[in-house]
Amino acid sequence: GGFVPFGSVVAARGATVRVVVGCAAGLAASLPSWGVNLRGDQPWHVRLLRVTRAAVLREGETPLVQATLADADGRGLPSAERLLRATLLTTPLLPRPLSAAVALQRDMAPGAAQHGRSSPLALQKQERTRFLQRVGEFERAATARRVAREEEAEVAEADRVDERAVLAPGTRRQAKVGAMAEMDDFEEEPLQKWLDGEEGSS
Repeated sequence: GGFVPFGSVVAARGATVRVVVGCAAGLAASLPSWGVNLRGDQPWHVRLLRVTRAAVLREGETPLVQATLADADGRGLPSAERLLRATLLTTPLLPRPLSAAVALQRDMAPGAAQHGRSSPLALQKQERTRFLQRVGEFERAATARRVAREEEAEVAEADRVDERAVLAPGTRRQAKVGAMAEMDDFEEEPLQKWLDGEEGSS
């Protein structure tokens, strides 16, 4: 459940990166998010990026994954220049079985970029708390925006005029004219006799 280095960004263009990982490429591609320590940042400065799309390019001794990333902590997506040669890490936000599998597999990785011999990152309690709070605030804000958009869409749908329920111009007048015509054709005398009870006695 900690911050374990398991790979490096070897190419970056826009939001798309290619990473060499110390675990199976399929496992790395299945992770919903990656912790990232950008080149030039302090080791304890970990960003969180969401994996929106991932594809396995190569398995084997040096697994390779291509992924599209998105901001997941409210600090925006780093530039391609900053992402290049960044270190990937697991985070406490991953399910424990996934974190454990990544840590176990990367311990056997031979390449320096795969961080098989890198020690887990020991964040101080204050930095760890800040990281989790920042991510939580970003997720709550994103949820609030999504709910607001859904409510606006529902209001717009409710206000939309249903053309099938709108009468065509002149419809009411035509109905009135038809009713008047029926009244003109109606024979009043038989009805009055029926009301007076005369029709049944005849």
